[in-house]
Amino acid sequence: MRFAFALLLAACDTGLGPAAPAPPPDASSLCLEAAAHDDFAWLEDNVFKGCSLASSCHGTRAAGGLDLRPGFAYASLVDHPAEGQAGTLRVAPFDPGASYLLSVLSENTPPDRRMPPGGIVCAEIRSAIEAWIARGAND
Repeated sequence: MRFAFALLLAACDTGLGPAAPAPPPDASSLCLEAAAHDDFAWLEDNVFKGCSLASSCHGTRAAGGLDLRPGFAYASLVDHPAEGQAGTLRVAPFDPGASYLLSVLSENTPPDRRMPPGGIVCAEIRSAIEAWIARGAND
C-alpha cells in the first residue's frame, strides 16, 4: 500500500482517534501521479477508495449518505444532491465551481467541514478532480 494512500485512509478514519498529519504534497508519490490523471477510474482507485475503506467514513456506513466504495462512488457523486448544502450537487458535470465535492476538499474550508477530517488533499489531487468534473465527470 502506498504511503500516501495509507495517510489518506488514516485521515478519513475519524473513529480511531486523531488523524495522522498529511504529508507535504511534494512528499507524496500519489500526488505526483495525480498530475497526469483526470479520469474517474484513477480517482476511484487511488483517492475515493481510501475514504471508503475507513470504518467511519464513506464505505458501508456512508457518512453523509456518500458511498465511495468502488462500484458505488460514481452514482453517489455525480448529479447527486449534496447533503451538506441544499440546492448543490456533489459533482455538477462540466461545472467545478458548482460542485460541493471541491468545496469540501479545499484547504480554505473550515476544518470542521473539510474532507478528509484532520487532513488536506494535495493540490494535484484536487486539480485532477476539478479537471475530471470540467470534462463532464464521465464514468
